[in-house]
Amino acid sequence: MRDGLLAVVVGFTVLLSLRRAAQWWARQAGRRRLRGATVLRAAYGVRVGALVQDKRAFPRLNPKRRTRLTGDLFLTQDRLLLVTQRGVLLDLPRSSAEHLTGARAPGPGRLVLEGRAPGQAEGLGLFRFELSIDESAAWAAALTDFVQPASA
Repeated sequence: MRDGLLAVVVGFTVLLSLRRAAQWWARQAGRRRLRGATVLRAAYGVRVGALVQDKRAFPRLNPKRRTRLTGDLFLTQDRLLLVTQRGVLLDLPRSSAEHLTGARAPGPGRLVLEGRAPGQAEGLGLFRFELSIDESAAWAAALTDFVQPASA
């Protein structure tokens, strides 16, 4: 009885460690996209609430509910990158035709990013990422080049 319980506890601990290692690896893989780039702004360990419309655009997120994640947000001269434990959620080049439809700071410590996933048809792949981040107003101002309001 004791040996069986010990095996279950050890097995559970090993599985949790492997899961945490996989999440760390996913964040590091996303950060590798920044090699050689000068990072203008960075925020680490940001809490992200992700609301997505379409599972095809974001296959690792549930479109029926808000997904809570932890991630890192980077702004370079030519791109905006949001990396979480589920991989890269947002990678927008400045020169791309893809833009955010909104980047605003509705309150202290809160940044909201809205838009359409790159490569999705009109009306599909909509997302809203709510980030808990220091200096949210400064981040919103820095992201004005990535925002193009949606046409009505």
